[in-house]
Amino acid sequence: MCTEYDLQDFGGDIQAFIEACYQAYLDFWNSSPTFQTKHVQRGKKIVEGKETTFWGIVEGHDDKEIDILRYKKVPLLGHVINETNITAKTDVLFFKRLHNRKIRIEAFSQQNQFLVVLEEKGQQSNKIQFITAHPLSDRQLQKKLRKYNEFVRGGEKPL
Repeated sequence: MCTEYDLQDFGGDIQAFIEACYQAYLDFWNSSPTFQTKHVQRGKKIVEGKETTFWGIVEGHDDKEIDILRYKKVPLLGHVINETNITAKTDVLFFKRLHNRKIRIEAFSQQNQFLVVLEEKGQQSNKIQFITAHPLSDRQLQKKLRKYNEFVRGGEKPL
């Protein structure tokens, strides 16, 4: 299982830490990730030497300060997506919801408190779009668990 990175493992060198997180991000995408047989796609536009999708994960809504928690969780992308393809019980749960007339899938690791959001490109498509990923607070995790349980009780099987 993939683990979070810790700034202390890089001797407190923030640039080395950021580069290691970005390399983990690239390694994940170079592995050609799939979600239930659908190829996961992401935007590849480059800004300041890195993909905008990476910046979206690590910066969130406030790009003025470095949020170490968001960076250290980047290696968990692979854990959350890869666990979707395993039939055995894992700590990763999923539910679908409607967002602007499109179906979004929220996959989250309970243990690592990390969320990945994907969007279906149509039932006939063999691709799915990566939207975002971010850490979950205790409160946010409880909210996701409630939504997951509502999804399950709604008669649909969890993904």
